[in-house]
Amino acid sequence: MSKMVEVSIDYYQGAHGLTIRIDTESKEWIECLRSNIIELIKGNIKQVEISKRGSVEITNLESLTLLSKPDIEVSPNVMVCLKGDNANVVWSQKIEELITLVGLLDGLIFNEKPGHQYLTVEGRDEILIVLAYKEK
Repeated sequence: MSKMVEVSIDYYQGAHGLTIRIDTESKEWIECLRSNIIELIKGNIKQVEISKRGSVEITNLESLTLLSKPDIEVSPNVMVCLKGDNANVVWSQKIEELITLVGLLDGLIFNEKPGHQYLTVEGRDEILIVLAYKEK
């Protein structure tokens, strides 16, 4: 019996550059991610292993990790390390940006209709990360 996939994560060259698309039908998965980000904001955890949360199917990606970074740090928000054909992606956000992420997730959780949110900023970040809810 095969395991039900809660989320699929795909890394590809999109119309606006490198893209990570996270698709889920599970409101609970988004709520859990939201809770993990709040723990990251509070400093209770150091990172969120997005690619290892629940039953995940990954394409062209080894890992996707979200970190909190100091407000004074100016390093890129998204860094990619290639490992063969796959990439390890480290996505770091300042506290203010993490709070914004929580708000974006709330939009998907409370609306309960199909939709998506862009979690990074086109033109600023090296990779566009989009979370889609009930769009597959």
